Amino acid sequence: MNTEKWNEAMNLISERYIGEAIRPVRRGGRKQWIPALLSAAACLGLVTAACILSRPKLLEPERSWPVKYVKREAAGQEILEIPRWDAMEIYNQYNRIDWNSLSYSARSGRVGEAQLGKKLGDTTAHGRDEYAAAAGENADRSLAASVYEIKGISADCAVAVRYDGREAYYAAVNSFYRPDTLGQFMRDLNLDGTLQFNYILYSFRKPSGEYADIRFDSPDDAKIRELLLSAENAENKYDELNFQLPAEILQISVSIPLLGYENISISVHEDGCLMTNILDTGKLFFVGEENTRAFIDYVLNECDGYEAVYTEEGEPLPE
Repeated sequence: MNTEKWNEAMNLISERYIGEAIRPVRRGGRKQWIPALLSAAACLGLVTAACILSRPKLLEPERSWPVKYVKREAAGQEILEIPRWDAMEIYNQYNRIDWNSLSYSARSGRVGEAQLGKKLGDTTAHGRDEYAAAAGENADRSLAASVYEIKGISADCAVAVRYDGREAYYAAVNSFYRPDTLGQFMRDLNLDGTLQFNYILYSFRKPSGEYADIRFDSPDDAKIRELLLSAENAENKYDELNFQLPAEILQISVSIPLLGYENISISVHEDGCLMTNILDTGKLFFVGEENTRAFIDYVLNECDGYEAVYTEEGEPLPE
């Protein structure tokens, strides 16, 4: 697992769990501190499995698609070990940046000088060496840093950070950002200019009881924006304490390279709802059943797709 995937996983895990990932183990009657294997990917796998189990049990569509064999990525099955401090990228080492009463999480996304806005000021970036903590040593780490605007993006959402002694500028996001409406969300993150659409995934339950995954690799960006992202007044209804979400029907894989996001989700749900985990936390917008139904019909009836049949990594693909 590379450092970018590690950073993705760490952004979804509470610091409490990271602290618990290193624990004392008794060997030969004496206590030794060793780094425990962090089951972050396993935890994320459980979340994924729960989402799969909660998929709506839709009837098999009348249309059929060709079968294509796809290698299953092994990342979700890995048991990850916390990297040593010196082996981590600087944005993973000093991943907390506090500025103007907001706390940002540094990411792998590189911000070019042409994308930089004005300098906001100087601050201190913070990190924690979990191996030092396990050894009973001072684990807190800090480094001087400078904070800049990113052109077209509100500083309430993200900023660029340059660490002292380094030339690169890294994106840092505010995971606690909560937009009031979809329009505000689109404008504050400049999603018209930064959001990339990768593919669409539709899952349904066959009469046999098995689930089928239909993948559409070339979505029409204009259709997605017209039918799903144009409801500017749609309010953000996400409630972290309410997990009774409408069932998911379609999932759109998206990326925001500028901010270091790759293959995250915008999902279409029953009851006209649109949900995303952009900026690491949930946002739920009611964009209207007419819009979501029109988009689902468009994807299932007009788009070219295939049934993805997964094989384990390392196995040869069938003919």
